[in-house]
Amino acid sequence: MSRLWEAKSQHFGLPLSFTKYYVEDGILFMQKGLFSTDLEQVRLYRVVDLSLRKNLLDRIFGQGTIIVSSKDKTMPTLELLRIPHAEEVLRSLNKWTEEERRRAGYKTREIIRDNDDSETDEYDDDDKNYD
Repeated sequence: MSRLWEAKSQHFGLPLSFTKYYVEDGILFMQKGLFSTDLEQVRLYRVVDLSLRKNLLDRIFGQGTIIVSSKDKTMPTLELLRIPHAEEVLRSLNKWTEEERRRAGYKTREIIRDNDDSETDEYDDDDKNYD
């Protein structure tokens, strides 16, 4: 699979950052650094919530910060800072997340319950066996 999306964090509307974000093969990557780099990743099917935050400068420069909440133990929250056209990216991430869940055979409620330490026995109506 090829890269679905790629962007750099921007400062005052200019891509003057050494942080790059991209989606490839069902994984959201964040690469930071110039001489030495760190690469973090979150599998899209593990994403449980996406939200958007914009301050006044973000609105002026047409950008925003996307907050990705996931069930990933090492990266439960990932902030994609100062992303251009953030609303479009947010909609695309939502779509790709749902596609990856379907491909992996997960339903949203399974991802939310995954790694849940509680021993509750919650079921939705479609989980019940009606004889």
